[in-house]
Amino acid sequence: MGKLAVGQIYGCKPIVALGGNRALESLTIYDALPHMVILGQAHDMQLMENAAFPPRPVRGIGS
Repeated sequence: MGKLAVGQIYGCKPIVALGGNRALESLTIYDALPHMVILGQAHDMQLMENAAFPPRPVRGIGS
C-alpha cells in the first residue's frame, strides 16, 4: 500500500457503511478530505470518549 502523504488516510474500499468489510485486503489510500466527507454522509458520526477503555459514545455529531 505504501506510506501516506500529507492529506491522505487509509480506508476500506468499499467503505464499511456501504457494505465493505474491515479486512486488510480492503484497505486503500484516499485523499483525506473527500473521503471524510463521504464517510460523514454515509453514517451517523459520534464523538467518542477515548480516555477510558472501551471507548464510549459521548454524543452524535451533526444531529
